Amino acid sequence: MRYLLHEPFYICAHLLTAIKVDGKEIRGQVTGRNGEGRTCYRFDIDGLGVVDDVRSGCQGGTLQKGFESLFSFLSAAAESYAYGRHTGRKTENADLFALPIVEWAHDNANEISDLALLLEEETLIEEKP
Repeated sequence: MRYLLHEPFYICAHLLTAIKVDGKEIRGQVTGRNGEGRTCYRFDIDGLGVVDDVRSGCQGGTLQKGFESLFSFLSAAAESYAYGRHTGRKTENADLFALPIVEWAHDNANEISDLALLLEEETLIEEKP
């Protein structure tokens, strides 16, 4: 698949679609489809870890939808982590990712939420056959 990317996305040195959040490069790719017809994605967050369990809805999805899902899950994890720190209670979404990723998402929650909203509103990764 070929992509036409619009800022803030770019092609990184690994030849993957990438975006930077707080200086951390997030590299994403479609890894295929599972037996249920869902598109599977893999994201590498520079120095923090790999997220390879993001899947689309049952009709499949684009790479942009994968990034949109990642940012939505990161936002949920960051919000849950903040609530848990504030109340001392165990929260449901704080363990969606490894702790270093959740802490980073918490520290960059505004930028991540802004990107999630931007991806919902604009097509920034166009797929070309």
